[in-house]
Amino acid sequence: MILSFTDLHLGLKHQSKQEHSGLYTSEVEAYKCLDYIYEYCKDPIHKITLVIFKGDWFHTTTPAAIHYKETIKWLTKCNELSIKFIFIPGNHSCTVFSNCLSFIKELGLQNIMLYDSLDELNHFVHEDYNLYFIPYKYSESMKERDVNVESSFKNTITKITTSNNIVISHVQETSAKIGSESLMIAKGVELIDMQDITNVNLILLGHIHRHQIYNKNNMTVVYTGSTYYQDKSDVNQQKGFCVIENLQTVKFVAIPTIRKYHKVSVNSAILENLTPLFTSRKLLPKDVIYFDCAELQRDLSIEDALQSKCVEFNFVYGGTSYLNDSMDLENISVELNEQDNPETMFKNWVNAQEEETELLDVVFNKGMKYINAYYKIEEI
Repeated sequence: MILSFTDLHLGLKHQSKQEHSGLYTSEVEAYKCLDYIYEYCKDPIHKITLVIFKGDWFHTTTPAAIHYKETIKWLTKCNELSIKFIFIPGNHSCTVFSNCLSFIKELGLQNIMLYDSLDELNHFVHEDYNLYFIPYKYSESMKERDVNVESSFKNTITKITTSNNIVISHVQETSAKIGSESLMIAKGVELIDMQDITNVNLILLGHIHRHQIYNKNNMTVVYTGSTYYQDKSDVNQQKGFCVIENLQTVKFVAIPTIRKYHKVSVNSAILENLTPLFTSRKLLPKDVIYFDCAELQRDLSIEDALQSKCVEFNFVYGGTSYLNDSMDLENISVELNEQDNPETMFKNWVNAQEEETELLDVVFNKGMKYINAYYKIEEI
């Protein structure tokens, strides 16, 4: 069976504080995911014969030395499992001249592979399956990288004439429900539509952080989603990896050892007694809680909420860990207010670009079309 995961974004520091090890909370969560995936692959009961990573291992193109060191240790350990591990770079991996995963080839590990070229057909045969890998490649600009991977995707599809085919890439398909990663729709680059594709049974994709599996044109499209919780769009969702049992059966496996992101809609009834609400969520000490106070028709600080009733739990908020008996309330504020809604966030990003006003209007209108259609936080 094939294990697939993606968008680790190692080095991301969102909603984190620096811990005693020197790593930030979200970095620790990323390493928890790698530990869990290693142990899952190691266990013979799961019968994993191939592992595929679909892009964005590091959050930046210049990761800290500690992340290179720990990645090499993890790869070396995985190499000893005698299971093939195949990686491709994502959009966060590529600079103008190279990609930050190129060191993998220099390790000389027999079972660890990197496909990072668009100049050839990246074809790999595994058991009865033909696998085709379409990575991001370094280019002179972000837009050129997107155009190149889109062109390579279409060219690869046209060359597939066999059966039992799986395509692996790091792109956004038009029917995918998006999260905040896709607010970065860059300068009008078109999305990829799988509607007219034939001869492909399964498409495994990265880039979109929301886990989803759907059918299109007799194919199964799989977005594993980011491996752990990274931003607001991840609230009340599961995070983990996918296991491909066959071309028709794909199983999502949630990682139970990582902190979760929760959204709590606060209304007058909840204010009467907050304790049962948090007890029912079964919070872990480092879970992140977003308070949405829209139903109250007024601003409500976390201080107001917590002081209305005694709440005995630990939580992380804005990168700081709080306990109810030692809480510093002076710098705590409401997280999910008007300035943080998807439309405002995207508008602020558009306005920050150094472009002519007319072009910014086009980008904003195009982006809002996708946000209005797909951006949705699912309540529990």
